[in-house]
Amino acid sequence: MLTSLDLRGVHLVGCSYGGWHTFNQAVHAPERLAAITLVEPANVFARPSVKFKLTVLALLPGAPRKLTRRAMAWAFGNPAVGDPMYPIVDLIVAGAHDFRALGTSAAPVYPNDAVLAALRIPTLVLFGGRSVYHDAVAAEARARQLLPAGQVELWPTATHAVAAEHPDEVNNRILGFVQSVDRQ
Repeated sequence: MLTSLDLRGVHLVGCSYGGWHTFNQAVHAPERLAAITLVEPANVFARPSVKFKLTVLALLPGAPRKLTRRAMAWAFGNPAVGDPMYPIVDLIVAGAHDFRALGTSAAPVYPNDAVLAALRIPTLVLFGGRSVYHDAVAAEARARQLLPAGQVELWPTATHAVAAEHPDEVNNRILGFVQSVDRQ
């Protein structure tokens, strides 16, 4: 798409599975990118927890909608009615039950240390310290160790839904990162 639109200097942002896609764009075709931001990226710096893997069963075709809702609510901090995350959980549940992409791939491939260390594009990574997706402390440590151009942050009170829980702060952090890259 970036080639078709002849876009260059793109700042790509991805959250969760979108973070994995963003990371892979930077690994396999970085020439049109200025920088990437990975928000709680799935299967990039740490593998999913066993508990989170079990929630994926609730996303499979035929799973009862009630089970999917309960599993996704758990994954995103059990938001109450009125919480900004509540409708996002409903959106994920609707997507799981009402949309099936054709030709979707298997689980995202976990990159080895050499792949991460070879990434030269400026990268901002945000982890939620209370994420149930992975061990955020281990993910943060691996990202800090291996990303040569990385800015890595652990937001201690946030879950896997850090972008929805702290939208203004996350947006401001991303915009500040973009501006610092563009000034270089």
